[in-house]
Parts: sequence; structure tokens; C-alpha cells
Amino acid sequence: MRKNKKNFTNKKKRFILLNSFLVLFLVLGLGYSVLSANLNIFGDVTVKKKVIPPGIVIEVVPTSTPPNGDKYDYHDEVTFSVTVTNNYPYEIHDVTIGEDNIFGEEFSVATLGAYDSYTIPAQSVPIDEDMILAGYVDFHYYVNGFDEEDNEVNTEYPYHFTDIAAVNPNFEVNVNYDSSRTYNFNDVFNYSISVQNTGNVKLTSVNVKDLLADRVVTRDELTQNSIFSSVGFYTITEADVLDGQILLEAEISANDHTGREIKKEWSSVITLNAAKPRLDFTYEVEQVGNTYVFRFNIQNSGNVTVSTGNLSIKNGANETTNFDIIGLASGDERTFEYTYNIPDDPEIVCYSFEIFTEAIAPTGDESLIYKGVSLGDCK
Repeated sequence: MRKNKKNFTNKKKRFILLNSFLVLFLVLGLGYSVLSANLNIFGDVTVKKKVIPPGIVIEVVPTSTPPNGDKYDYHDEVTFSVTVTNNYPYEIHDVTIGEDNIFGEEFSVATLGAYDSYTIPAQSVPIDEDMILAGYVDFHYYVNGFDEEDNEVNTEYPYHFTDIAAVNPNFEVNVNYDSSRTYNFNDVFNYSISVQNTGNVKLTSVNVKDLLADRVVTRDELTQNSIFSSVGFYTITEADVLDGQILLEAEISANDHTGREIKKEWSSVITLNAAKPRLDFTYEVEQVGNTYVFRFNIQNSGNVTVSTGNLSIKNGANETTNFDIIGLASGDERTFEYTYNIPDDPEIVCYSFEIFTEAIAPTGDESLIYKGVSLGDCK
């Protein structure tokens, strides 16, 4: 009886041990199955295959590059490539691909097979001022179609584009005139002042203050890349000639999109011809018997006014007559008449006159501008 009990105990132990081995075998087998699905235990690591979720995928990629710098500025064109991929395990048909915020275009595709892709024609958009001010462009793409059971399949994709240049209000000033010529008294100096909007937002309240001509010209609005030109003229004065130059000067201001004022100044010195006093002298004589009538013409052909001066006539009897030419301006002339009666004296057989002009220019230089002429005749 005791022996049988012992045998039963041994059998029970063997049964428990066998079950333990069986459980261990099952655990090891399951672990191997899991591990072998991800790893090659006899070699390299095997990457687990990516599972692509079903659906429609829209991919938007800029294919252009900014022409200047790394951002798109005003009027730069951005080109996009748009690809639609069908990740469903079945075909979809009557597919419409569109964008309804910027382009407002739609493209139709008859069928799009399982896991196939379709790229619509490239789309380009110029960057405008609203995009510059916002700092971004929002696109809204969508895809509509039907599956094999004519159930509607659709998706949408908002695309936020931010590679846009910062707001930069600016302008440049250019002044043009004929720099190849020299200017004299009473010449008309012609010039133009141009303001170009070189920024990426429009400007308002553009003011050009021309200090030389003492005038102000305005323009309400100046869009990007636009040019506002103002033509001016100025007549050279004697004071300018004495100064030797004129100052072409302008003050320009404009408001940006926030109302902030931008100011710039431009100036250039225009050199004039030096002050040159000059008198031209002509005369004519008319004789009636013993009477001689002289007509003298004095013209200021210089570029400054005669400050002091006179025309002197000295006859053979040492009698002197003076004519005042003070204040004879450049380009002006004066005519003087002098009458002389030759005495009816048989001893006077010849007569003579000494005529000369003398003047001082405003520069203070004393100069005998016209030295003189001697006239004479004999009976």
C-alpha cells in the first residue's frame, strides 16, 4: 500500500514536469515568432514594412527659387507642383483636383488607380502687396471622386506658404540735367526730379519740394516700381554768376502703409561760367557841313552788370564829354548821341576825337573794358 502511494507521487511529479516543459516550449515558440517577424536572428536587422493608411494624399511643393535672396518679393512668381496620390487599394474615378482660394482652377482625371499618383500642370502666382503685408499665402486644395461602388471620396489640404519677403517701404531719388554744358547769366537751367518706389508696398502722399525753383509737387499714390517725375526750370541770375554756382536741392517725403513718413534729401552743386565783364562799342558818324553827329552804341556782352562806368569823348579842343553807363546789365545796350561843330576857322584844318569807355565789374575788379578809338578828319 505504501509502495503504490510512492508510485503515484512519482507519476504526479513527472506530469507536472512534463507540463512545465510544454508551457516553456510554447512561450519560447511564441517569442521566436514575434521576434522573427522583426529581426533576422541569423543576420542583419530587417526593417518592419511601413503600413500606408488608406486615403487621398495631396502634396504641394514649390519648384521655383526666389530671384533675389531667399524670399519672394513683390511681383516675384512662385511656381508649385501639386501631386495627388490614391492610397486606397482600389481605383477611384471622375476625379476633380482643384484650388479655390488663389488660383480658382480645377483639373479632371478620368481614373486614378490604386496607389497611383497624378501631378497637375505647374501653377504660378505673382506675389502681390496683400501677400507681402500678410507675410504668407494660404492655398486650399481639394480632391473629389468616386470609388468602385460610386461612393463619394474626397479630401482637402490647406497649404500655408511663408517664404515671403518682409515689408520694405522705400524709394529712390534721381535728378537729371545736362551736365555737359556750362551755364551763364540768363540761361535757363532745365532739370527733372524723379521718385521711384523701390520698396514692396505702395507709398502715399508723395511730396517733392524743389528748393531751387521754390515749388512743391505732390502725388497721392505711388505703386511699386512706379516713377513720379517733375520737370523744373530756373533762370540763372547775375547773383548766381557772381556766386559761381547754383545749388540744385530737393526734399522728398512719402508715407508708407502705416502712415509713417519717410524722408530723403538730394542736392548737387551746378558750377556756372565765371563772371566776365565785357562792353562792345560801335558808332556811326553823320556830317552836315561843319557839324558832326556821332551816335555811340554801348552793349554789355558780358555776364554781369556794370557797376560804374562812363563813355568819354575828348575833342581836339581838349573838351571832354562824359556819358554815364552805370548799371548797364548783361545783354543791355545804350545809345548816346554827341554833336560837335567844327569852328569856321581857317587855321583848323584837321580835327580829332578820343573816345573810350571805362567800367568796373561787380566783382570789384577795375578794368578798362573798351580802351578807345581815335577819330579824325581834315578839311
